[in-house]
Amino acid sequence: MNNYEEKREKLTLLLMELHHIVRSLNEQASVQDRAYTGTMFSFDIIDRVIVESYAILRIDFRTIGVLDNLKHQLMLLNFEKQKLLSMLSMSYSAEDKTNLLIEYRNLVTRVLPGVAMIAEQIERSFKEKFEIECPYKL
Repeated sequence: MNNYEEKREKLTLLLMELHHIVRSLNEQASVQDRAYTGTMFSFDIIDRVIVESYAILRIDFRTIGVLDNLKHQLMLLNFEKQKLLSMLSMSYSAEDKTNLLIEYRNLVTRVLPGVAMIAEQIERSFKEKFEIECPYKL
């Protein structure tokens, strides 16, 4: 029984991580034209929770596929952020750099609804199947 509770706590940790990801995307989508955040996404918590909680997560197997989709979208954003940072370090004009920042912000704005929907879907599923809620929403 204790092992089951530990796995549920890890799933709660995953919900908290998803909350942070969505919050970070909202922040990145709302930065000024000549600004950016330094946020890069890590998948340590997502990967670790899947591995360590697989015994109970396997009854919600769709979540694993949905998380893979989420990771793919965040990897794309990481790649685009790295590209942006590289280009900002070069001797482009201020206008070109501003346009690059706007393009990145627009990409984040397009990705945000899908990521938020994934986070909400996982949260609903965990509440229904495991009676787990994100502590930030309580």
